[in-house]
Amino acid sequence: MLRLEIHRDGKQSGQFELAGAGCAMILGRGEEADLKIEGDLLLSRKHAELLTVTDGVEVKRLPGSSNAIYHEGAPKDHFTVGLGGRFQIGKTVFVVAGNGAQAKR
Repeated sequence: MLRLEIHRDGKQSGQFELAGAGCAMILGRGEEADLKIEGDLLLSRKHAELLTVTDGVEVKRLPGSSNAIYHEGAPKDHFTVGLGGRFQIGKTVFVVAGNGAQAKR
């Protein structure tokens, strides 16, 4: 089972268990988000769609989201993050983690 760790100010501040492969979830700060992130106004109410795949998470920036999503140091609208990979929106860093897996930076 994959999980999405939330990091802010260099510390892990929370995590979400991700649904099985093929399930899509909305990431954002609004009430309608499946994965609701509080405390970072740089995230839109509905910022990204996350789709779990067998080897990680596919991330798509949603139309109308105000700020970029950074992956591997560059703004991207659509990409896949493998186990141990990370992406950032605003001040929040998201890390894809698994059952005891070592993070790849």
